[in-house]
This record gives sequence, C-alpha cells and structure tokens, in this order.
Amino acid sequence: MKRYCALFLAVIVILSVSVFSGAASLKVGDADFDLEITAEDARFALRLSIGLEPSVSDAVLLVCDADGDGELTSYDSRLILRSALKLEQLPAEYVDDSFAVPENPADGSGSEEPPVSPSYGVLEDNYDEYFDPSERYYPPYPEKSLQSDTFTITTYGNGHAVGMSQWGAASMAEKGMSYSEILGHFYQGVSLKKETAPELVYYPGEGYTNTVNLVARIVAMEIGGASDNVECLKAQAVAIYTNIKRYNYAPSRKSTVGYAASTTSRCSENCLKACSEAVGEYLEFDGRPIEAVYSALTAGRTCSSATVWGGTLSYLTGVDCMSDLNIDSLIKQHVYTASELRNMILSYDPSIELPEDKASWITIIETDGAVDGVRGYVTKMTVGSRTYEGWEVHNKFIYGIMGGLRSHAFTVEYTP
Repeated sequence: MKRYCALFLAVIVILSVSVFSGAASLKVGDADFDLEITAEDARFALRLSIGLEPSVSDAVLLVCDADGDGELTSYDSRLILRSALKLEQLPAEYVDDSFAVPENPADGSGSEEPPVSPSYGVLEDNYDEYFDPSERYYPPYPEKSLQSDTFTITTYGNGHAVGMSQWGAASMAEKGMSYSEILGHFYQGVSLKKETAPELVYYPGEGYTNTVNLVARIVAMEIGGASDNVECLKAQAVAIYTNIKRYNYAPSRKSTVGYAASTTSRCSENCLKACSEAVGEYLEFDGRPIEAVYSALTAGRTCSSATVWGGTLSYLTGVDCMSDLNIDSLIKQHVYTASELRNMILSYDPSIELPEDKASWITIIETDGAVDGVRGYVTKMTVGSRTYEGWEVHNKFIYGIMGGLRSHAFTVEYTP
C-alpha cells in the first residue's frame, strides 16, 4: 500500500497515459518509458544507483526502484535485468491508490485529514495587467565553440518548466502581483482552499508537530535564493503545502515536496511570516489537491505537463513568463567532441544510425518558440535515424542520451 501511494505522483503527472490517453500504463523497470523492459533499462538503473547519472525526474527514480523499498541499489538493476531476461516478474503497472491513508513511518497508523474551510474560489489569471508584451526581452544568440569537430548545445532555462517558475514568481511579486495572482497564472483554473493544518506531518524519516516551521525550511531552500518578497514566498509555501496534503501529510520522498534547510535559523523573517500566513492553504482542481510542480527558470514560457511527461492535466498548461528571459543564468552552453557525442548516442541506443554528415546527427524540427518565436522548447527532433517527439525529447534525449541537460529548450550547432 505504501509503495503505491508513493508512486502515484509519477503515474498521474509524469506519464499516466492509461488514465488520460487510453494507452498502456507506466511499467516498473521501464527506465526509458518505451513500454519495454530491456537490458538498457537495467544498465541505466545501475548507473543511477552508483551516482554515474545526474539527477533525474521522480518518475525515473520511482520506475527504477524495482523492489519498492524507496532506495536505488544494484539489487534494483538486477531485478530489472532478470525481468528483461524473463527470469523475474515485476508489477505490470502502477495503480491509482493515491488517496489511501499512507503508512505512518513511526507506528503504522495514518494521518487524519483535518477539517476543510470554505473555498476562496477559482483563482484568476491577471498576468497581462502587470506585464507588457512590448517590453519582452529577446536574448542574443551566443557564439558557438571555435574548437573543430565539436557540437555546441545551448540551453535556455533551468528545469522541466512545468507549473510555477520560481524566478518568474519572484519577478511577478516585485511587479506587485499577490501570491494568489501568481498561483492563478501558473496553475490554470484551480481553486484556493484553506484548512487547519494537521498537528502532525511526516517528512521522510521524521514526524513534525510544527508544520509552519517545516514548510518554512523547505521554502528557504527551494526559493529563498530567488526572492525574499512575502508574496513570492507565500506562493511557494502554498505549492509545498499542497504537495504535502496530496500525499496525505506523509510524503515518502523529499523530492516530491522539496528539500528542507537544516534549521529554521536559515529562514528569513519574511519567510517565517509568509509561511505562518500561508500554511493550511492549498490548491485544488476537480476535488483533489493538484500536482503543484515547479522549476527554477523557464525559457520565457512554461510547458504543459503533456509535452514533458505525457498525459493531460488542464491546470498544467503553457503560460507566458517573459521576465525569466532577463535572468543572468538563463543561458548555458555545453560543448562535446563528435567522438563524445557519438558514444553518448550509441551507448543509449546502439540501433541509431548516424549519417556521415555530422552536422545532421542532431536536427531540431519543431519548437514552441518560447524564447523568441524560433528558439524554444523542442517538440520534435531527430537523432540520426531516430525521431523523438513530445515527452520523448525530455526523457529520451535530455536525460537518456545527454544524461541530464538543464533544459529541453536548446539549440545545437556543429563546428567542422
């Protein structure tokens, strides 16, 4: 029971195609999301368990956790390999059990849901009242590497770009937007509700009787470096509390709600103030707490969950966030030799055929134009003989082949 509660985030938000699109469900052990369990999945799980792969999405972590114990070890990769060889039977799919009461890490009992206060109503999106499209900044094209026989991959933004942009929230608060307006922009059509926070909340491995302090410590780590504006901090606090509530006040992984500072001494006065006012408020859609996902920095626009993870959640759609284009850390360049890139591609998928013309190894076919109408999040591309579309770009190219670039908004240039 505990396992399925923990895994439901991945099913609904990351790739719940059985619920939303009628296709097959996400499989345990299927690290590359191609609905087949192969030796390559086992290899990736092993590299992930020993720290040879960079951080990946919760969906990948949960799928690779073949024995469901909450940790990634070589044993998980062994189970996946045995499944690929038809020597082991892993669960066929995850089930919708998200609202069962999770097991209490301390004594096996569950948390009781506190009484709910009346709804504040559906939040409005007032973004256009604060941001003038004519003031939009278009970042210049950075120069590619001068080193011969190399590929320059330039990324824009930082993170999956679904839900709330943390730097965007900071800019919106500075413009005068309230926390509810910020949330209403990033999470379309949701309602803000309020309840009395429970007396006991579990944060992996420990119980906390001061929910405000726990949320404040998470807020300080997650967005404290971007802003100390109370409205920005309140928006982050509501998102964090929403995710805690979604997991029945006992999330099994820190990554699903955010990482906490070691003590409240690292929380500013404004952070503690914001959390004391916001804890107990949460976002709801269609009678459920939403997946209040967030990332650091967009490429000028957020992405829908469908284009990044598959499935469809109407409140996680693409919205403008043009202030992110002004952030100094927007652009990052990565340079790879042709030999390095070839090895990365063929290590991920040996069946990919690369043409003699190296400039056509990676071709961007379509983007959403988030940056300037041309540059943006890649929605369709080719890698040699393979075509990736939609969520495949994020999961198979960004994390599969490249091992985890900062963003799937990128350009590729070859220097002969």
